Amino acid sequence: MRLGLLPAAVLGFASAACSWGRFDDVADGAPVVLLEKPRDVRSGFGSALAAATVDGRAALLVGGTPGVSQAALFDLGRGELPTEHALTDDLCASTQGRCFLSKRPAALPHVVAPSGLELAFCFAVGAGTFSGGSTGILVECESRDRFTIPVPEVFATALRAPGSQPDPQIVALAAERGSNPGLAAGSERHGMAWYYPEVSAEPVELVPAQGWEEGFGVSVAAARLDEARVIAVGSPAVGRVHLFRGAADEAPAPVACVEAAPGFGRSLALGPVTPGDAEPELVVGDGHAITVLEVEPLLEVGSEACIRVEDAAPVARLECRETGEVTGCGGAELGSALVLGDVDGDGDNEVLPGAPGLSGRGMAREGAIGV
Repeated sequence: MRLGLLPAAVLGFASAACSWGRFDDVADGAPVVLLEKPRDVRSGFGSALAAATVDGRAALLVGGTPGVSQAALFDLGRGELPTEHALTDDLCASTQGRCFLSKRPAALPHVVAPSGLELAFCFAVGAGTFSGGSTGILVECESRDRFTIPVPEVFATALRAPGSQPDPQIVALAAERGSNPGLAAGSERHGMAWYYPEVSAEPVELVPAQGWEEGFGVSVAAARLDEARVIAVGSPAVGRVHLFRGAADEAPAPVACVEAAPGFGRSLALGPVTPGDAEPELVVGDGHAITVLEVEPLLEVGSEACIRVEDAAPVARLECRETGEVTGCGGAELGSALVLGDVDGDGDNEVLPGAPGLSGRGMAREGAIGV
């Protein structure tokens, strides 16, 4: 795996395939492209990420500080160099209503809106209300179409709080791959997570077998496995990731829990990352490193007790290593944001971890996105 470094949001494209083990300098001759930060996207550019691929073309949503900023959409092309300027820079904009940008937006490459309209390159960007619309999860598309998904009443009540400067209600979001995907959501503030079999469905609450715990819902991930749906929910305050599984016509039930040191589960992704293998892996960030786990063995563990991550047979562990022009690993916050996407159009996912505190090429804490 190679790491590209430049101010704000950066993509480094290596000519070789992604390799597990460590972050390295930019490969010789590998182009590194600065994605220009739009004026209206506030501080923290790169704190929120979501990638979508449709017919070989990739797009990347990049947001600023969750809850207060808005987001921009960039065209990554079809394996060529990305476009440096945003296609649009007003996603989750307060001028269009009340929107709290998600710390973990969700890509919806192909989706059927509640109206029945088929849409492409859509993103669940956050929670709030479009002008004149209902309250819930807000979805915006490259086509400028948008719609709202209903949320549990306790969360909807918080979103409807009066006042011009209400407390941000930040939601974590994740979608399955494929057309008309299911969607998972979580709220750290309310210690809850829920799931939609499709975006037009009512929310189904997810409850861990261990009961309520601090920080449940900070991060979520979702994937399809054979005929089942698998959802992961992080509780980094206690260092746990909970797995839920259900058939297409069943409510997901808890099936496993993996634990490590506090911070484990800060960010999550579910999807295939091993070249040539369509089975999903669970990718977990803790702010220092990224752990990759096989999903299927975990589904047989049982939900009664949590197992330690070292007993879950990790496939790989990705860490930041200071070498050459890469510095500041101790405060890099590696994996504070984490998405999977087929950036180079070869049919295999790349892991895109955010590292907002990383330094490089003489620029202190300018941050980077690795590919």
